[in-house]
Amino acid sequence: MAAGFPDPIVANIPSNGLIDAGTPALRSASYFHVKPDTHEGSLHSFNIAVQRELPWRLTLDVAYVGNRGHDVQTQFNENASTVPGSDNNGRPLFPTFGKAADVTTWIPLKTSYNSLQMKLDKRFARGLSLNTSYTLGRGYSYNTGDSNSGVPTPADIERSWARTDQDRLHSFVEAFLYQLPFGPNQRWLSSGPVSQILGGWQFSGFLTLQSGTPVNITMTNATLHAPGNTQRPNVSGTPEVLGGIGPGNPWFDTSVFSSPAVNTFGNAVRNGVLDGPGYANLDATIAKLFSLGHDMRAEFRVDVFNLTNTAHFNNPGAEYLGTNFGVVTSSFGERSLRFGAKVTF
Repeated sequence: MAAGFPDPIVANIPSNGLIDAGTPALRSASYFHVKPDTHEGSLHSFNIAVQRELPWRLTLDVAYVGNRGHDVQTQFNENASTVPGSDNNGRPLFPTFGKAADVTTWIPLKTSYNSLQMKLDKRFARGLSLNTSYTLGRGYSYNTGDSNSGVPTPADIERSWARTDQDRLHSFVEAFLYQLPFGPNQRWLSSGPVSQILGGWQFSGFLTLQSGTPVNITMTNATLHAPGNTQRPNVSGTPEVLGGIGPGNPWFDTSVFSSPAVNTFGNAVRNGVLDGPGYANLDATIAKLFSLGHDMRAEFRVDVFNLTNTAHFNNPGAEYLGTNFGVVTSSFGERSLRFGAKVTF
């Protein structure tokens, strides 16, 4: 930097304002193409719910919740090969300009979500409150990953319509809070030194149980001969879940997969073959509340994430013929603790 910033690189624009698309630098460069008619999509959300008050301070909610995305702008490689077996000749810009690099644009597509949502709440009474929720849901889209990813099969867009990568069929959450019935303003030992020791303790937490997310089975697209498209193997049935963990112990049976014929897409559906490991987690908190007098209060708490130190396994390897195909090689969310204290006045 001692010599300062280098001189800027300035493109030479012809007098007619048109740049030759056959320029070597442009043929080999990937770029973005924003269409003049690109516009924001819309999301229509709807629900219908029934609530019922039950004995023992319980409230039950049952609801259908859904949404539909319309004209959701989704990344799309408009220079991907459109015909399996055509190689680069199938890229729309290759015959005219010899361009074999990707061109990213956005096209309007749809999304869908439907769910049954149930909630059972026990209002706080006698030191106890419970919040129980369950969701049975399905979400569909065209893109792999989140909104920053694109359609994996530009040659056949409808082949990519499938469950979202984050889709979980079942989700159960239990939230609880319990205060010990000792100490000031409680049922027992409301005064005296012992009340200060045993009083003010409360326990709370969240129990989460969820089914797994889809395993996105893919393979090399070398035999598809359609650059810019994702290839998948053939599958002859639903693989048996073996439950193995680590090298040499496959999580699912890989024998039902095979390579498709050259120049054809495999019949495995994106995110439609099987789900990965489920998720079970318990977070808990123990807290001690103190009264310091003169409207001052203090709190000391310990938060324990993943109290039981349950292993949370990531999805198994999903690349057919890859080294770790069908094998779970990693986990996340080990137990951790957090200490906290605060004073309010």
